Amino acid sequence: VVLRDLLLDGNKATNTTGTISGVAFNGVGGGSGSTARQGAVITNIWANNFTTDGIYISNSANSSIANSTAQGNGSQGIRVGNSSRPVIAKNISQGNTAFGISIAGTSFTSINANTINDNTGGGVLFSGTATDNNFTSNALRENGGSVSNSSIQIAVVTSDVDRTFIVGNSIYDSVGTGSAILISGATADDTYLSNNSFSGPGASNISDAGTNTRYVGQATAALGANVLFRQANSTTALTVQNASGTS
Repeated sequence: VVLRDLLLDGNKATNTTGTISGVAFNGVGGGSGSTARQGAVITNIWANNFTTDGIYISNSANSSIANSTAQGNGSQGIRVGNSSRPVIAKNISQGNTAFGISIAGTSFTSINANTINDNTGGGVLFSGTATDNNFTSNALRENGGSVSNSSIQIAVVTSDVDRTFIVGNSIYDSVGTGSAILISGATADDTYLSNNSFSGPGASNISDAGTNTRYVGQATAALGANVLFRQANSTTALTVQNASGTS
């Protein structure tokens, strides 16, 4: 299923009730490797001003969302739930009420080179039983509003969020009291953090309550300070100090 080259406006000021998403696919694609079946292919779509999500894929496999914009929607900008192997690349998700990108109960996701700005709930959320997801080379700006919402969130409630790779992202937030990266619970296992840069009062630290988080050349303070190399089960390993001798 291919959907491309459309401008969609949900006019949520008029359409105030019900669950209305700009694009929604359920139960497409399947398998992996030599038996893979293509899921939804969404490219060059503008999904704007819907009461719920801009773009939503659920219970699917091998789908892709690329070169599209989700803006000003009443819930998530881009949402993927209970799926496997989606690719989300080179999109803009901005000005949405919840998160720019939400990944729930989904595994083997590749999220690369997206621009994620001004989303009230936060930049990206990983939740549910979500494993082996990659979040790389994305730019996040001014997400989380003026409160304690964080830019990148791994939210653990009743399920595990394991082996999330967060590498090479740029995070800035000038307001609020949230963290650049929040790992909220001990059942978030084996998160891998490397070369993410962050700054601003609303993105001034990494809050890590996870288990066996790997830090590989990852700053733990704003503007590249306190670079840490720490593998699982190591409390100190190698740290790199700044010019004043503070680790």
